[in-house]
Amino acid sequence: MDVTIDGTTAFAIGNRTLHVLNVNEPSKPRPIGKLGGQGRVRHIVVEAGFAYITSRAKVVART
Repeated sequence: MDVTIDGTTAFAIGNRTLHVLNVNEPSKPRPIGKLGGQGRVRHIVVEAGFAYITSRAKVVART
């Protein structure tokens, strides 16, 4: 799970889902959106209005 804040918007990832919350009142965060099906999400960065998410894939290599 990872969380980042951009202004009054918080972006949280976990459980294969990106959650977007309005945190204008930090004691009462309000959900404003979510996007599921993101795989094994690990980290998030928000830049210029875009959320960049990294995930970990299970890779099997044979030699």
